[in-house]
Amino acid sequence: MWRVARTAWLIVLIGVVAGSVVGEADAARKLAKAGPGLDQGPFFHGTGLAWNETDCELGCGFEVDAQNVAPFEIRAADARGRISLLDRGETSNVCCTSAASFEEVEVRASAGAVAALRFSEHSFAGDVSSSSILKAAAPGAVLRRVQACGGGSAYGQAAFDVEGSSLFYPDCGQAGGLRELDLATGVAKTVSLPADARPAALSVAGRFVAYSTRDELVVYDREAERVAYAVELKGFANFDVGIDGTVAVLKADPGYYCGGSTLSWASVTEPRLEFLPVRPCSAHVEVGAGEILFLGESLPDVALKAVNVRRGDTRTVVPARAALGPDFGVDGAGRVSYGWLNCGGGYDLMIGRVDGSRVTRPSPRCPLSLSSRRLSSDRQGQVRVPLRCARGCHGTVALRREGVVLARGPFAAEGPRPVVRVPLNSGGRRLLRRSSVARVTLAIGGLDRRRVARPRKRAVVLVGRGRRRGP
Repeated sequence: MWRVARTAWLIVLIGVVAGSVVGEADAARKLAKAGPGLDQGPFFHGTGLAWNETDCELGCGFEVDAQNVAPFEIRAADARGRISLLDRGETSNVCCTSAASFEEVEVRASAGAVAALRFSEHSFAGDVSSSSILKAAAPGAVLRRVQACGGGSAYGQAAFDVEGSSLFYPDCGQAGGLRELDLATGVAKTVSLPADARPAALSVAGRFVAYSTRDELVVYDREAERVAYAVELKGFANFDVGIDGTVAVLKADPGYYCGGSTLSWASVTEPRLEFLPVRPCSAHVEVGAGEILFLGESLPDVALKAVNVRRGDTRTVVPARAALGPDFGVDGAGRVSYGWLNCGGGYDLMIGRVDGSRVTRPSPRCPLSLSSRRLSSDRQGQVRVPLRCARGCHGTVALRREGVVLARGPFAAEGPRPVVRVPLNSGGRRLLRRSSVARVTLAIGGLDRRRVARPRKRAVVLVGRGRRRGP
């Protein structure tokens, strides 16, 4: 009798443990953290993730500085969340001068490869020249140069993709084929395309290669060495091809947020673009198993959604509990990766399940308060503002006296008791020269995880210490 009871209890215990393990495997989890300037990714790479972030204090908007220069850093995290630097540099976007230049970096990643293409376009006195540098690496290695193209037309220089451990790219925009470089073995071979094919953009999955030309989108079967189908495509569009040859096409309208963008699809059995009744809010799109994943409208923010290509019905994969990053990734094991804005202004890089993870629903609120109403200014005119924010905090802080701004600046801190420094302007320094103590108003514009501002105003005392002469 005791043996029977013990056996029954063991069966129950094993079931409970197994259930908890399955539950943990199905639950979304945080792997690493990225800075406020998360620009691309996170994408699955190796045992973890890879992404690109701009090295800006609070993220890079359109205007970064006088030259509009944005340093970038491509990073990767392994299964334990250990972060490594793969590549770094600078991009610029200097406009409205006689010598204009434009530079950008695009990152692609897969389980066995990561690649980055740095594209530049320069114009002077009506002449335009373009150049690009393509780098790639296997998991655990830093990015190394694979190809450099320069001069002439920009057409085709930005076409590349990774699949498995292979990198696919054309020979500096030349027609007729692609190069396939296996980054695990170093073996290179040629993928034949139609003789007149000059891909402007590229997506590879399994046996299928999708590439765009000036007026159409072609899906090529590289095992059968023939075109599977082609559809008319005018203008620029982002697209992704699935392992069954299904292609998703997202045409983003930058003038209308979640309004003017369209999402369509085609397949080997239905080789024509069919539009889906959805409202994309980002240019990124991924093809899953019978579904297309995109960032869609979910007021007051956006959510990661999946739309069934046959039925047209939409479901939410990741809810809009916090602002999502600009990109997401999908792998062949049914996992999805995404970035969630945290209270400190950076992003938690998450891994979940496409078919419905038990997503932890964090509170969008970020508690923030002032820990002292006595502020001090140092010899360099920097005002120390002590805060209390257990989860981290970010936003803007400003000092005013009778409506006149004395100091203003952004801040981002991990918490729990950070001290933010904000520089006094000339008016603020003149005020402290006249009086070492001044009563002012402090305005803290803290942002929550949905980027909603929650302003707070406090009457504080500003004390000047070690003041130096001069404005």
